[in-house]
Amino acid sequence: AQIWDTAGQERFARVLLPTYFRKAKGVILVYDITNAKSFESLSERWMAQLNDHASSDDLAKLLVGNKSDLEASREVPREKAEQFCIEHGMEMLETSAKSGNNVLKAFEKLIGIVHERALAQQKSRGGIKGLNQPGGGGAGGGSAGQAGGFKLGGGNDAPAPSSSSTDACGC
Repeated sequence: AQIWDTAGQERFARVLLPTYFRKAKGVILVYDITNAKSFESLSERWMAQLNDHASSDDLAKLLVGNKSDLEASREVPREKAEQFCIEHGMEMLETSAKSGNNVLKAFEKLIGIVHERALAQQKSRGGIKGLNQPGGGGAGGGSAGQAGGFKLGGGNDAPAPSSSSTDACGC
């Protein structure tokens, strides 16, 4: 699997996005819950670009609201983000890059969605060896979110290591 971070490359979107989105199985769209303009750019720019350049109608999409640690400064109501997800067939999660809360979970969730869709496609084509038999298990030992599902790293989302910067990522 490859993870491409397009942050800060909006100026080159016309050139880069077809490359980023070609053959992508999943995408995480991130907005800042304390910045309404970052959320508005999702529908104004990113969803249109995604729809124009993604090669799969079955693309797994996850909306991530970052900076959940700044709830008092929230400009984007959670309900508004949830409605956006319903309209665009997406799942949603809120994270804090500063504290590390739910960051790992966001990647696990997207991988789980991609995996479940791949299994469904394989089953519709005649099945996957081991999955059609009782107790067959299969790759990954289950789907994300279920017992035996995916885990990245060492387990629970741990707080990001502290640094001298105000943000754990050094931003």
